[in-house]
Amino acid sequence: MINRQRSITPENLVGKIEMLMATGKDVILVEGLNDVTFFKKMFNPNRCRVIECNGKPNVIKLNKMLKQRKSKTYFGLVDSDFDNFLEVPEDDKIFRTDTHDIETMIIFNTKHFEDILYSYIDLEKYEKTFDKNIVDFIIDLAYKIGLVRLINHEKNWSIDFSQYNVEDLVSNKRAKSLKEIFSYFCRDQVKLIEFMNIVDTKGYYPKNFDLCRQLCCGHDIIKITIYTINTFYKLKELHFHNVEEILRQKYTFEEFSQTMMYEKIKAYNEELVTLQKNYFNIKEIFNNTFTKLVKK
Repeated sequence: MINRQRSITPENLVGKIEMLMATGKDVILVEGLNDVTFFKKMFNPNRCRVIECNGKPNVIKLNKMLKQRKSKTYFGLVDSDFDNFLEVPEDDKIFRTDTHDIETMIIFNTKHFEDILYSYIDLEKYEKTFDKNIVDFIIDLAYKIGLVRLINHEKNWSIDFSQYNVEDLVSNKRAKSLKEIFSYFCRDQVKLIEFMNIVDTKGYYPKNFDLCRQLCCGHDIIKITIYTINTFYKLKELHFHNVEEILRQKYTFEEFSQTMMYEKIKAYNEELVTLQKNYFNIKEIFNNTFTKLVKK
């Protein structure tokens, strides 16, 4: 796996992409292998090829390389991360998720996440022992972690989030305080004071729905969900890949067509039509895909 990922570089991909475009294929650049699987079902395989780029920075770098080569029949699809929230200008060839990432775009805009919860929770045990909505608990903790991630990103503090244990962030089936959670990730008291001042000054807490959509990381939500269910309310064992896979599999083209990401691609295509340069014919791609889904 490591060798395979190392081989996926912009320099190695650019020739392959240009060969595909030369055969009349439109190329869609995405971050990872799971994104290839996710987006392939949204587009007509006879017209498009979805290409894994091994990370968002590589999608951005490839875009620059292809622009320099005057390539036209491609675009990129990436997670927003904090770009929407921080109002980072969007490139005309790269379209971001409406929310923090693909997972949160599904979690906050469909019922699929709640369906998973009710499939794996022992409801009798949950009703007897939990005094708070389980979704509220999960999102509350994910949001607090998201705030630490956001300000770490803005301040370039290099905090490591890769190996945290959810159990250490929970007390009596409730998320620990924002101060406690920051201190778990970073013991620097000066940074803690600065962190809390930023949160207070900018009104980041308490949370609201729009903030959650942009600041909660889908992988944090899934990780917290697995801990909560397997520790307290397990009906059957739940694993990370189960949740991510089920969410992505359940998500339909019809649901995707309600997103701003879809609207941006559609608007981009209409701009090309105005210029008499209809490279993608996105309407045809989407309509063909939609027809296939409806017929199933």
